Amino acid sequence: QKLAIEAIQLRLTGDAASVYDIWYRVHSADFGWLGWASNGERAGSQGYGKQVEAIEIVLVEKGGAAPGISGDAFRAPTALYRSHVSDIGWINRNTEEEYPSIVIGTTGQSHSLEAFTLQVPGLGVGSIDYQAHVAHVGWQGMVSDGATAGTTGQSNAIEAVRFWLSAGFEESYDIWYRVHVSQIGWLGWASNGESAGSEGLSIPVEAIEVRILPKGSEAPGGGTAFL
Repeated sequence: QKLAIEAIQLRLTGDAASVYDIWYRVHSADFGWLGWASNGERAGSQGYGKQVEAIEIVLVEKGGAAPGISGDAFRAPTALYRSHVSDIGWINRNTEEEYPSIVIGTTGQSHSLEAFTLQVPGLGVGSIDYQAHVAHVGWQGMVSDGATAGTTGQSNAIEAVRFWLSAGFEESYDIWYRVHVSQIGWLGWASNGESAGSEGLSIPVEAIEVRILPKGSEAPGGGTAFL
């Protein structure tokens, strides 16, 4: 398919896993040799379009020292996100800020948000889950890590959303989010699976703002999140 590998994860299984650690590093286009990763950690990059050009692998006796510098094995933006907006189509964005304000969609242009994707590779190993309530459809099933929530080609606006963190992230972070809805503007903040937006009122969402903050941080703001 002419699709380059950009990152890898390697693990040992069986008897070998109890005797050895597997260490590996990759040579990425423009980045050169990155640091060493081990035992399932990520090595390479994501979100930059840099192909892996070589992989070096070393087996080390269990608990032994790394073959070299073990930092900087994986590079990625904090967040990668896409929004499908009425009359425009897909908009692709990313950010490298440590605790970014992620705005999915548009404001002040009267364009409904119809679908979106979100992944946060730069935060480490974990999962972000999300769910959309779509006009004429209702609540869709939960999707995760870059999968599409909403619809395209049907002119059905998203009306509400929910977000969760799982698979490791939930122990270190809280996820906060709010929506910008037609004719009203920004609603209040919701968190960790609460609904944001509206249901039964036919009010389109135009944008979503997402904040992922250290566990126990204060809410970015108050207000009513769901109508």
